Amino acid sequence: MKTYQLVVTAGALLALGTVGMKTATAKTTQQVVSNRTMTTPAATRNVAPTGRNALYSKAGFMQSKKTVASTATMKRLATSTKSKDYFRVYQIATTNKGAVYYKMVSFDGKYRGWVYGGRTAGRFAGGLKAAKTTQQAPLPLVRRGYKLGGGGNDLWNAPQWTQYQAAKRSWSGYKAGDTFVIRDAVTKTREGSLYYLVTDERNSAVHGWIYAAGLEAPAEAQPEMPTTTTTYVTVVYKDSAGQTVGSYLWNIPEADFRSHANKVAGARMQDVLNTTVSLWDVAKQNVPAGHTFTSSSTPEAEKVVLGGTFTITVK
Repeated sequence: MKTYQLVVTAGALLALGTVGMKTATAKTTQQVVSNRTMTTPAATRNVAPTGRNALYSKAGFMQSKKTVASTATMKRLATSTKSKDYFRVYQIATTNKGAVYYKMVSFDGKYRGWVYGGRTAGRFAGGLKAAKTTQQAPLPLVRRGYKLGGGGNDLWNAPQWTQYQAAKRSWSGYKAGDTFVIRDAVTKTREGSLYYLVTDERNSAVHGWIYAAGLEAPAEAQPEMPTTTTTYVTVVYKDSAGQTVGSYLWNIPEADFRSHANKVAGARMQDVLNTTVSLWDVAKQNVPAGHTFTSSSTPEAEKVVLGGTFTITVK
């Protein structure tokens, strides 16, 4: 009888020990097992909030965390139309339960903290997503001979607010009357404003990104209304405030003209085109990045003339 009791007691103890181990495992506290600075190229770490998670002073599972930006604030930043509300990620932490957290800072430096980033290190998810802050834009047909003119004459190492800590470049070495060559063109994804990468043709040390409105095009880049054959129309895009946000020069294909059309400057589109629908199609297909097509406040295509402009409103 004693031997039997001993076996039962040992079995009971073994069973209790097993239960205890399972309970302890189930209650394992979540903790950070890796925390490192990210070294991938900075531009690949530009992100935008998704609005699904708040931004905290520490990883979200920590009880000592403080709210830096609430979920409501992050939702607002997620739909912002301003480039300064993008973020740059610079640190990554993973936990023993497979959660990933990223530390990031807004381009304007206003918000800095940790956000939940899904369960795959290096792949943005959860409270943030990858962001492309600029879009490639077409280069003008004439690229040399541009002078400074108008406002917005600052030179930048990246278009303003499109990278974290984008900085102004020095004008040292520039002399009044210097001309510039355009080497690249982009539009800001959120605002749609056009920037050119330029280099001083006299002193290559003077170079950088400049707002397109800060340049004055040479005479040959400003086509006068010709009196001979004309086969183009300039589509001009403006926002609701009347500000020009982009343009597109449409060289009209021969197939779009009516047979024996009189292709001279000032000829009405309705008189020379097979259908003005083609003009609408071109306008819709070339809306500046960051804007969408709208038919409101738009002139009738039939009133547009060869060599003239077709101005439409975008939002």
